[in-house]
Amino acid sequence: MKNPMLIEEDTVFICGPRGKENKIQAYQAFEEAEKQLTDRGIKCINPYSLFEGEEHHLLDEEKHMNVICSHLAMCDMIVTIPGWQNALNSQIEINVARHLNKAIVLLDKLLKIHDANHGNAIAG
Repeated sequence: MKNPMLIEEDTVFICGPRGKENKIQAYQAFEEAEKQLTDRGIKCINPYSLFEGEEHHLLDEEKHMNVICSHLAMCDMIVTIPGWQNALNSQIEINVARHLNKAIVLLDKLLKIHDANHGNAIAG
């Protein structure tokens, strides 16, 4: 697995629970993670943003995960948000990331590393 050092051109994939229960909380957690990353100038893919509109309701689970995993494969690093360990979708994504030799790091840890290397928390 790669070292979780982020370079400027890297894109990170946000991994976390997207279960059928607590959809609003899950969506908000992904939105907050995306905001924390983009406020620091870090490019990221929020899986929720891949399915704007109604078309995602037409996809079966297999096609849905194919879309998710194809975007994950294009990223340089995976960041996990709380609760990922208990979500089947997240476990699948982590297994794919491991198979592809992607760095996997907790969101909070990545933010601390980034902030320490850049001297401030949020890009202005």
